[in-house]
Amino acid sequence: MKGFSKGWRWDVLAVTLLVILWGIFFWRLLTPRAADQISFDKGDFSGHYIPFSAYLHNNLTDGSIPLWNHYNNGGFPFAGDNQSSIYYFPKWITSILIQTFGDGYTYHALELEALFHILFYTLAFYAFLRRLTLEHHASYFGAFFGAIVAGYSGYMSGYPPLQVQVMSSGVWMPLVLLGILEATRTPKLSWLGIILGAFALGNAWIAGHPQTTWFMSYLAVAWLWYRLYLQKSPARDYLLGAFALGAITFGITAVSFLPAYEYSSRSARADMGFDSKSSGFPYQDLIQLVLPHIVSLFSPLYIGISTLAVVFVGVKHHKGTRFWFWVLLFGLLFSFGSASALYQGLYNVLPGLTVFRGQERAIYISSIAVSIIAAYGVLVAYDQRDTLKRGAWVLLAITGVLASVMSVLWLAQGQAFAEIVNIAWFVLLMSGLFLGLVIGVSQTLSRPLWATGLIALLVFDVFSLFMFARSNYDYNPPTQQLSITVPDRLRVVADDENEGQPFRVDGYRGLQEDYGSLYGIMDMRGISSLILGSVDKIVNRNYVSNSLAWEVYAVKYIFNENVIITSVATELIGEGQDYFGKYYLHRVLDPRPFAQLVYDVAVVDGDEFALALLSDPNFNRRDSLALHAEVPIDLPEEAPEGASARVTEFLPERIVVSVNTPENAMLSLSHNDYPGWVATLDGERVPIYRANGGLTAVAIPSGEHELVLVYDPLSFKIGFAMSLVTWLGVAGYVLYAALRSRRQAQVVAHSV
Repeated sequence: MKGFSKGWRWDVLAVTLLVILWGIFFWRLLTPRAADQISFDKGDFSGHYIPFSAYLHNNLTDGSIPLWNHYNNGGFPFAGDNQSSIYYFPKWITSILIQTFGDGYTYHALELEALFHILFYTLAFYAFLRRLTLEHHASYFGAFFGAIVAGYSGYMSGYPPLQVQVMSSGVWMPLVLLGILEATRTPKLSWLGIILGAFALGNAWIAGHPQTTWFMSYLAVAWLWYRLYLQKSPARDYLLGAFALGAITFGITAVSFLPAYEYSSRSARADMGFDSKSSGFPYQDLIQLVLPHIVSLFSPLYIGISTLAVVFVGVKHHKGTRFWFWVLLFGLLFSFGSASALYQGLYNVLPGLTVFRGQERAIYISSIAVSIIAAYGVLVAYDQRDTLKRGAWVLLAITGVLASVMSVLWLAQGQAFAEIVNIAWFVLLMSGLFLGLVIGVSQTLSRPLWATGLIALLVFDVFSLFMFARSNYDYNPPTQQLSITVPDRLRVVADDENEGQPFRVDGYRGLQEDYGSLYGIMDMRGISSLILGSVDKIVNRNYVSNSLAWEVYAVKYIFNENVIITSVATELIGEGQDYFGKYYLHRVLDPRPFAQLVYDVAVVDGDEFALALLSDPNFNRRDSLALHAEVPIDLPEEAPEGASARVTEFLPERIVVSVNTPENAMLSLSHNDYPGWVATLDGERVPIYRANGGLTAVAIPSGEHELVLVYDPLSFKIGFAMSLVTWLGVAGYVLYAALRSRRQAQVVAHSV
């Protein structure tokens, strides 16, 4: 660490400049002046991440960890949805700050959380690159350049801030790499370095985007192998290091990973095939290495004109780029998905690959590699500025041709090519300035000033293109983006107490997205990437007229594009506009109760048979039950009079039903069947049966009873115990290492 201690003033300056540049890049999101404010654009950010974050915040401030969520997808295990991020400590910090200084959850709160992750990413990348290139006298410049490429070029300035969990997972990679670097700086493996890497990787998994973290995990293992290979360490060290890294990471994340695995294995995504998962970049996206914003909404391949030449120099002249060149190439080829033989060849070979869709996200690991190679390239160019000349001329030629072609098309076609020609001339300008810096000014400037100019050119390049890109931002302040409180159009639904009995809505129109979780309205739908397979088959079978789902999920209000609904008796009570157009709000005249006593049972063999039976117009959905087991109790031939079932308590993880029936009955609940729910009848545990294609039922003997259902998942308890043991073990080892280091220092001091 000697180099760090000698140059700490330069590091302080670099960190200060990174903070300042972060403030400049996001100034319109940070300014208190309302007239200048912009905000993250609507989409998944507003429709998914805001509702989930607000739901988590509201529960945390009430002193509870939300394991279940009743408000979307007919009810689902909130702790099992990766994107809920309920154990991710920055989420908890956000809630604490809001509780201390704010007035409830806001749109801007999640924006700020995202922005601080970007700042953390650039600072962590700088720290890693400084440590990686510590022996070089221009390490500050290379590390700073690489940090800017990582934080503000096309990938991280594209969709990750809008897909908050993608970004939150990805920003931990520099610390993972730093931990492994520290663990392998000497032939003897450092366990403190492994712990740092595992801590960072564990937080990435908990952050909530397993695909990004899956890439990170493979990269971490490969980096560990390469570092130990350079040290000529024995295979035993690699096996021990990889096992320790994996074991600690798994232990840290077990409280999150086990519920997530349990949920994902039952989700609709588990049945997705190759064609649904294998999409990736089209090959024409490669042009966005030079001309961003012309093929797709985002430009993740753009890294800056000068960076292209710097990366080429780094690969050609610095041996430290060897490993990272192959990482870059692998990520790029993999990102084309099924269009690439690499992806197809690995699909059935690489563990975990068959789980994820959207293979263009592999470009993330290429962006990591590019940033590292760029740092090495700056070090080479710092000592040998002439190495950039050829690349500068080539870039000028390429961008000149592109600008000329686009100008001709613009003159011929007019407005259709106006934006493209504007971008083409901008990158031509960047190429000209870069060439001027390389051959015109380089000989008159000192090396530090020249390197500063190179960094300034990169900053100007990527900041000009991505600071206020319309792909990410809405030019309205966050207060105008989304109402955090219940809007007037939903007030009639939100205010309906329904005599204290829970009910659901079909919010495909009007409510939409995951706003049920934000407004406390139980929606049978949602947009989370995870949904139980059984729910998906019922709820998403028909978006306009789904009388089966409206019945079994106790739907009382329907937001629909039809002014008249014929499949169920309703009354029209309102209308409104959403981004699809006009919609109508219907109230079901005779909605099914959440808890319904039935005395007629048909035994079915699985979900498909149940749905077929429920779809039969001759089957009485209200008074009959499709049970996925033998009838566990003798039932009367006819339904008796005077029976009742009433929900007396309805909380996320606890439901209480008061039941009174003169005869034995089955209690049908509009509640999803899922592991972890435990039922007790008058204090005695009773089985929960699967019914109606994925919902629940309980056998009730005659008489008055109290049924209590509690969500107490074994996956959470095992995961919590494993994580607790891991954290205690890691903390104990770190404390032991610190005390040992202190004793050794005292021995050295006494000997001197």
